[in-house]
Amino acid sequence: MLVQTLGILVFSCALAVGTARAADVVEKGKVARTPEGLVPAGWKVRAKAEGDLNGDGRADVALALERNEPVKEEESTGNNVDDDDIGPRFLLVAIRTAGAYRVVSTSGTAVLCKQCGGFGDPVNNISIKKGVMVIAHYGGSAAKWWYVDRYRFHNGDFRRIGALHGSRSADGDEYVVDTNLLNGAQITTIHCGTDRDDVAVACHDKVKKGHVPKKPLVSISEVGPVE
Repeated sequence: MLVQTLGILVFSCALAVGTARAADVVEKGKVARTPEGLVPAGWKVRAKAEGDLNGDGRADVALALERNEPVKEEESTGNNVDDDDIGPRFLLVAIRTAGAYRVVSTSGTAVLCKQCGGFGDPVNNISIKKGVMVIAHYGGSAAKWWYVDRYRFHNGDFRRIGALHGSRSADGDEYVVDTNLLNGAQITTIHCGTDRDDVAVACHDKVKKGHVPKKPLVSISEVGPVE
């Protein structure tokens, strides 16, 4: 399927440029009076989301960070290529306490680099609603892909509880798989485009409900957006 092929390409790109090691950027347990105070030297905020993540009524925060100075390809891979920033990005999640923010989770793989999505920055949006943090990526060129990963505080860490992977071919055919990782429920949707060049290839709109085997929920520090 197209979504699987694109996922492999995007994940390969992320591996090629490297990822930010959590321990090298910011440690769990770091405390600051403001979210900006959690940002380490040499890094800046690429995206920010606020909302209650642990049910205490306070607005917690998620920050996607990138380096202040662009990282060229030769710095990450050794190739002497003059290109835009392909350096790693980093995500931290901090819980609001009385008068301060405390880092409880970090990840060097949950947010893609600027050049890891084809044309344009793949980081589409980060949001927090009803205790769930959502990280959305979007990319591609003639063919498009998108990933929407859902995380919730569980057993002392933020863990991925849902994943939506989708793709759209140049002909407009869409293939979307939405998986609830809490109960294994999975919905697959196929929508046929109206501008299909190869009408000889059969395509039929379809919505299929099923289940996949339940697995232990993985910490945000251990997952990538295209697994």
